[in-house]
Amino acid sequence: MHEFDAWKWVELKISVGEAAQCAVTGLAAWWVSYVLARHQTADRALKDLINNLCRDTLSMLLDLSESLDETQKLPGDKAVLGHNMFLRTQRLSNSIHSIEVAVSEGKLGRARALRGQVEAAKRSLEKLTTDLEEAVVAATRIDIASGRRIESLIRLFRESVIRIQLALV
Repeated sequence: MHEFDAWKWVELKISVGEAAQCAVTGLAAWWVSYVLARHQTADRALKDLINNLCRDTLSMLLDLSESLDETQKLPGDKAVLGHNMFLRTQRLSNSIHSIEVAVSEGKLGRARALRGQVEAAKRSLEKLTTDLEEAVVAATRIDIASGRRIESLIRLFRESVIRIQLALV
């Protein structure tokens, strides 16, 4: 046992066992905080990645919506119209696939809820793609009724992507 004479008004006695216990407790506390900080950093990075992918998807969806508006205003070549819409829906499909990969490969605590939201978005995109392809194949110009139906499907898909983002919060 060692006695400290620096502060005569404070009597401090520490045994070797107490010092060792203090060191072990401090080391354990440091290790737990290190592991938690590392885990939180990984979670934050994964959430940011999924959020960025969702933002990209919403941007592509806006592009599709604007293209739909242009198609309704101006009749065009059926082949070009169909090709443009097909490319845009294919990009959306690829984007949702990227989100699905990030969710399935990442180790978030909310993975099950996120997977459900991604599946809902995929179903919503499938309906949108089907209706869009039917409208494009049927005519060189999308009529008002078809346009409204497709816009409502775009809105549903947009909401499903937003729900993915909200599931991250």
